[in-house]
Amino acid sequence: MAPINGEEGSPVVNNLNTNINTTNAWEAKRRSTIKLNTNQNQQQKQQMRLTLLVALILLIYTICWAFPTAIWFLFIVLDYSNRTRINTVTYIQGFLTPFGAGINLYIYLWRHAEIRKCARSSIPTLKRILADDTFSNTQMS
Repeated sequence: MAPINGEEGSPVVNNLNTNINTTNAWEAKRRSTIKLNTNQNQQQKQQMRLTLLVALILLIYTICWAFPTAIWFLFIVLDYSNRTRINTVTYIQGFLTPFGAGINLYIYLWRHAEIRKCARSSIPTLKRILADDTFSNTQMS
């Protein structure tokens, strides 16, 4: 920068340099804050998706295994002699447990690109079914 009034250390030149440095520092801080807020928003969205995924899996677990098991246990404790009720709950539980496991498999395939890629490579018939464009808007990562 050229000296004003011929003096290198004049207050006018120092004032201009200070204002430019302050403005640049403020803009840099603002940019870093915007980037930080964007990263925080992305992390919050990812955390929310993960929370919903875990809640969905726990709900399926509760419906398909925990409730039937609790009912079966109550029937055994309350009235062991009535085998019809116990057998009915056992039959329902025998159907719901693998059903819940199968649903969990599809939830993981739906929500995780890594698991989809592994499934496609290990089971060749799934290549067409698990195409990336089918699930492109639901990836967690």
